Amino acid sequence: MSYFNNCATCGIFGWILQPDGKPAGWATIRIWGGGEEHFEDSSPEPMPGNDRNWEWVCDQQGPKAGTWNIQIIDKDTLVPKSPEVVVSLNADDCTAPGTGRQWARVDFRGNW
Repeated sequence: MSYFNNCATCGIFGWILQPDGKPAGWATIRIWGGGEEHFEDSSPEPMPGNDRNWEWVCDQQGPKAGTWNIQIIDKDTLVPKSPEVVVSLNADDCTAPGTGRQWARVDFRGNW
């Protein structure tokens, strides 16, 4: 996992990969924390910028502090298919070359 600073937005993104390293399309990512729950699907193709195949924006108005749990799940049964990852975002030091944590990159690789 890696973190990035950004004063305009915040969120979590990354790659969902098959064992051979190719993007795994249509995996369901569950993101929850702070009384919220969200679901995102990965794409079989890279998104614009070629640095991810899934993304969740937690706030388009600027940095938002919070702790989020992320896991690949079966879309129909909600059964976990990956380990749970915990991400902590903050609203501190968002200007470059700041040490803020407004965006996090989380990659998963496995048999989806």
